[in-house]
This record gives sequence, structure tokens and C-alpha cells, in this order.
Amino acid sequence: MMIPGNPVTPRGLMASAFRNGHDTKAALAATITVSDENHPEYLRRANSVQAERLVEELNNDPAISETSDVQYSIANGEPAWCAGAYGRSDNLGRRYTTSVVCVTDTKRVVKATWNDAVVPSLGGKFSTNLAKRIAEQRPGTSAAAEDLRFGIRDGKPFLVLPVTQVTGGMHPHTVPAGVIHVDGAGDMTYDAHATRAEYGVAVVPYAVARDLRGALNHRGGYWCSNERNLNKRRCLAENTPYESTGNISGDVNSSNFSEFVLYRADGSIGMVTPLTYFGKGRNITAYFDVNVDEVHAGKMPTATLYEGVNEVSYRTLVQTLTPAYTADLTWLTEIDANADSATASRIFEITPSKPGMMVLTIGTATNPQYFVEVQAGITGDTLEFEWCIYSDNEKQGDEPRKIECRSRADDAAAIGTLRGLNLGGNTEGGNGTDGGDNNGNTRPVGTDFDLTKLTTAEIQQLINDAAAELANR
Repeated sequence: MMIPGNPVTPRGLMASAFRNGHDTKAALAATITVSDENHPEYLRRANSVQAERLVEELNNDPAISETSDVQYSIANGEPAWCAGAYGRSDNLGRRYTTSVVCVTDTKRVVKATWNDAVVPSLGGKFSTNLAKRIAEQRPGTSAAAEDLRFGIRDGKPFLVLPVTQVTGGMHPHTVPAGVIHVDGAGDMTYDAHATRAEYGVAVVPYAVARDLRGALNHRGGYWCSNERNLNKRRCLAENTPYESTGNISGDVNSSNFSEFVLYRADGSIGMVTPLTYFGKGRNITAYFDVNVDEVHAGKMPTATLYEGVNEVSYRTLVQTLTPAYTADLTWLTEIDANADSATASRIFEITPSKPGMMVLTIGTATNPQYFVEVQAGITGDTLEFEWCIYSDNEKQGDEPRKIECRSRADDAAAIGTLRGLNLGGNTEGGNGTDGGDNNGNTRPVGTDFDLTKLTTAEIQQLINDAAAELANR
């Protein structure tokens, strides 16, 4: 007799099929290194949201139909966001990849073209279909559009595409299968063993990194891998359950929350995901780092879970930063990732940097205005944290200029702060809000100008604003 509400557990071969998803993930989880040491230092990068829009703006050739998604790559040895540009399809649907465009972290635009080379695309037909060409060259492998990594080397375009294959028999799972490489002459080759040193980009597919991350909550056994049981006392004794921040409402990273491709300080590359406690927390409590520097066909990459983290949640961070600068910035919304035509500012993409620190960008849809370094580590039940805000690189090669440092407990910044002006007075004297000098005497609001902190463009803007105001009086 079947009792309603009680699941029937399969036996024998059926039981093996029923459990193979867990068994496969448990095997993957066993390969993950768990560490309570600090995570590596990650280098700051330009954010992907603005980079994609900038690349789209730069591709104004009418012969180009569209571009691929931007990926963090290289342009002549410099870290850059790059995309491939596709020509227009002919009447048979054949479409070639014609060029690569990159925006470097130092704001340089670099382009390179495949001249007289036939480079297929994933959306092409017949001989121009990249997936078809890969299947012919390496039967049993598959490729995903998200793994197309275009770049520029020695002034010539290239493409690196990590591929996957399914293995495991009764316990099937996806493993790396090497990379497909298209060089500057358009020649396509396959490499079962690839490294960052050879190709300059991440060589592991995103899906493989996600599978490893998805195995984390299978460390406590089959019963405890069920989401309904993850936070039960018995399961907590076996395993600390985690989830990404992607399902947190109001999180600035909700549209792009995982597998950040980041350079470590030693030059290697990781796919890094911030984690929070499953169904419970919002603060960042761990980081998951998959090594994507090297790939062997049929072998999963190494991964490390860095536990013992306690950093302020992205939502709290954004909800603190936004009102701190309402005097100087018109905020669109900190989570509206699709407002391409808006001229107001918002916060873009928060990523880890040094242990206990995060970085983010403030800007408009296509213009980075400021970047912020956050001392995000918190202790106990406090939510206090500090940050420093810098001007973003205004010109190619310019060094960022520190504007100010502030804490969550401070009042909102006075008008003019982000321009290097304190229109509310000298905060080192008086009460900090009445225009006081170092002796506590007041001075007229708007006279505390430190022009040495302004760039040429900011001084010119100040002159223009003053002239416009005089003309209206």
C-alpha cells in the first residue's frame, strides 16, 4: 500500500539512477579544498556591465550585425574586456566572425581584424557554423556561447573556446575537454592541455566551475543535500550550507553574481563567487575560487572554499553608499542594470580584492565616474564598515585620485565633495557643517575650494557652471 506523502525510494538499478545526481556531486565536493586562511588578493578590474555597453558603442560599422558577450581577456598583454564582431549573414545564412574589439582596464580601445580569413561563428550556417566545425574536429565535445573568449595578441585577433564532454556512464557529468583555438590567420586547432601562460585567458568553461560550486551542499550526505534539510541540526553538524548572493532581492550583483573572472596578485586567474549562508544570512561568509589557469581534458580543475569570512552584504553596502552622496550625484537606482539610455548614476558590480576588502564602480551607463574601495570586514553584530572613494581613470594611463574616506556612521557627504570641493565648509574646523575654519569661526558656504585636487576637466566644468549661473542672475 502506498501512503500518501511518503516518497517511494527506488531500489537496485533504479536507486542508482535516483541518486546519481547526488553521488556525482558528492564526488566533486570531495575534491574541493576547504581553507580558513585568507583568500588570495584579487586585482581590480573594470566592471563587465559598462564594458559591454562600451564595446557595443564602439562597433558602429554597418557591416557588423552584432557582437558576442564580452569576456575578460587580454589585448596585447593588457587585461581587457573583449568581444568578437560578426558580419552580416548572406542569403544562405552564412555568417563569419570578422574582428575583435577590446576595452582595456586603462580605458584604451584596441581593435584587430581577421583579414582574408574564414572564421566561423556559433550562429552561422553550413561551413560558418562554429559548433559544426568543432563537432567535426573533436566528436563528442560541445561548446557554449558564454565561453567564447576573444582577444588580441601582438596586434592580431584570436579566439579561445573551452569545450566540454559528458562522461561517467551511469553517473554522467560534464568535464572539461580542452580548448579550441583560432589564431590570427584563422587557423583552428585543438589542445587537450591548455594553460593561461600559453593563451592568456581563462581556459576552463563556466559550466564546470558552476558544477563544482553546486557540489558544495552535497558534502553532508544524500539526505542532507535536500534543500529542506540543509539547515537542520543533524545536517549542520556535517556541513555548512552555502548559496550565492544571486537570489537576494535588491543586491547590486543579482544580474551577475557568480564566477567573476579575476586575476590574482600572483598573475594567475580564478573564477570567484561570493557566498552567504544558505537561506539565512546576507553578509558574505565565504568565497569559492576555481582555478582556471590550466585545463586537462577529462579532469576537473582544482577549487578552494575560503571559510571564516564575515563581510558586509552587498545590499547593505549599496544602501549605505547611495545616500552618502546624494548631494553630488543623481542616482538612477543601484540595481537597474538595463537603463542604457539613462544619464543618472548607479553602482556597478562589487567584486572582492584584498582579504576583507571589496571594490565597486559608480558611474552612468557608459561612463565610469568613481571607484570605491571598501573595508568590508565586520566583527560581531556590528554593521560598521569604511570605504575610500577615488576618481576613475579620466584619461588613458591616469592614476586614480583619492577623494575622501568615510565610514557608515558618518553623516552624508557635503555638496561638492566628489569634485574635491567642500561647499559645506571646512570639516576640519568648526562643527564640520557650518563652514567653520580651524579656529571654529564660520565662513561663507562655498568658499572652501582646494583647486589642486581638481583635474583640468573638472576645473573647466566649474568655470562653465559658474558662467551659466551668472548668466541666469
